[in-house]
Amino acid sequence: MANTASGQYLDKMEKELGAVQCVGDVRRWERRYEYHRWRTGTVYHLDTAVIDFQLREAGKFGFRSGRKFVDTIEPEIDDRPTRSHSATTICCATN
Repeated sequence: MANTASGQYLDKMEKELGAVQCVGDVRRWERRYEYHRWRTGTVYHLDTAVIDFQLREAGKFGFRSGRKFVDTIEPEIDDRPTRSHSATTICCATN
């Protein structure tokens, strides 16, 4: 779970996300966050200075509005017709 400092950072991040036209009100999204991680060979690295995110349109396919700080955002192959945004880049498109 995110600590208070992370929670304050997420508040700021969500304010900025809300300013993106295709995102709008963040309460319309299931918002998942994780610390950035990568792998070198068999060694995993964690960067707590970078937060990756995934947004999934709430009210569709069981996605519920709210903020979740998770250990890992699992990659998904999903062709359902819903809006979602991932990582640190926003692409305003429907799957």
